[in-house]
Amino acid sequence: MVFGSSQPELDVLKRVEVRLLREEREQLLAEIKKLKEEKRELSEDNLTLKVAYDEVRIEVSILRKR
Repeated sequence: MVFGSSQPELDVLKRVEVRLLREEREQLLAEIKKLKEEKRELSEDNLTLKVAYDEVRIEVSILRKR
């Protein structure tokens, strides 16, 4: 509690604090959404690279047998 503040001032401070916390929450949720999308894209890229690596490894194996 802030000393020397009246109840209306405290109510205003509480509303401001709640608004700021909501804004921060929305920003954090947006950041989480963005990071999840980046993670999904990286996972797709990783899978694509693994498939390409396996294809090259199979081709090399076939060439060695010739």
